[in-house]
Amino acid sequence: MDRTSLPEGGREVRVGYLTEEGRYLRLQQGDATEEAMLRAESGGAVATAQGAVDVEGRQWVAYTGERDEQIWITDVDGVRLLVTGSGSEADFRTLAVAAVRGEVVPAGG
Repeated sequence: MDRTSLPEGGREVRVGYLTEEGRYLRLQQGDATEEAMLRAESGGAVATAQGAVDVEGRQWVAYTGERDEQIWITDVDGVRLLVTGSGSEADFRTLAVAAVRGEVVPAGG
């Protein structure tokens, strides 16, 4: 787990996961703006919005980052959540559901 203050203001906590297939996912939680979290995640590059993704009735905004990795962002009770990595859409959905519910994701998704 990693905690950091963002240059544009706000803080975030990051934690990473590996799937059984060896793909990497990262969950970030913070109080920074969506734009600040996106810039921090993409190394200052502009992430391209791809539209909304519905996960169990909650809307996540999907972006493509500089490494062509997906980035999903949503707000839950005043906290911003960001999911990114090389995982499949099913991996993203598993982590997104667990993050919103406040559950620990078991090894392998």
